[in-house]
Amino acid sequence: MDPRLISSLTLVTGALPAEYGLRTAGIIDLKTKSGVIDPGGSVSIYGGSHGTVEPSFNYGGSAGRLNYFVSGDFLRNDLGIESPDGSSNPNHDHTKQYHGFGYFEYILDEANRVSAVLSSSVGNFQIPQRFGQTPGLTNADGTALTVNGQTTFPSEALNENQRELNHFAILSWQHSQGALDVQTSVTARYSSLTFTPDPLGDLLFNGIAQDAYKQNVAYALQSDAAYRLNDMHTLRGGVFLQSDHSKSLTNSQVIALDANGNQTSDVPVTVVDNGAKTEWIESPVPAG
Repeated sequence: MDPRLISSLTLVTGALPAEYGLRTAGIIDLKTKSGVIDPGGSVSIYGGSHGTVEPSFNYGGSAGRLNYFVSGDFLRNDLGIESPDGSSNPNHDHTKQYHGFGYFEYILDEANRVSAVLSSSVGNFQIPQRFGQTPGLTNADGTALTVNGQTTFPSEALNENQRELNHFAILSWQHSQGALDVQTSVTARYSSLTFTPDPLGDLLFNGIAQDAYKQNVAYALQSDAAYRLNDMHTLRGGVFLQSDHSKSLTNSQVIALDANGNQTSDVPVTVVDNGAKTEWIESPVPAG
């Protein structure tokens, strides 16, 4: 989370109250800025070493019963991933990242309000290389592994890339009247990771060049209620339901070997390994 979004942050530990349901670890209670409390906005740009440029903006306000806060930034530099060899200026390590956030709240009446939280993150990363490395894979007979007629490949020419996407949305209804408080939320989350190998270099160095795509999509419904019986006692309860669908698609380029461990051809063959899984989580949140 971008610190520009945060109004306050609290870490909750110890024996957690019942309203946190299935959570068994610490809870980060984060409150974003509000257009009512912090109206106005700012535009800034940050730059520095490794070609770093990061423009950003945030703006919040209110109009009638609507309260809103939006923020966005763009980051590019030449140190997207930690250097694999400790170099202060790694090769092939460029990154471009985009981040957006929005909070919108509408007051229906004195007892009810609805809110929406939207967030998006897109990251493109080059995978950095090590200098001066040469392929060392051999066949069982001691000859160098050959791919499409080549046995050598400079490590500084490797071209591996990764793209990461993360999006989520939360729509909530909150009711508070008298001794009763109720909040019901529906959430959606999308995450994906795409890794693109160097078709020739990865084969010569690792024996495999794998194009991998991972995706996860989740939808959830959570409803919580609290009823204050008196100054000493509060009754709480709720329900939680989530569907989580994961998908893995991989296409691997490999060199076929015979029974003795020697390659039968220098032309790669493709091995496809695709899979998917859906999980459900459901739970009543106990009263406390």
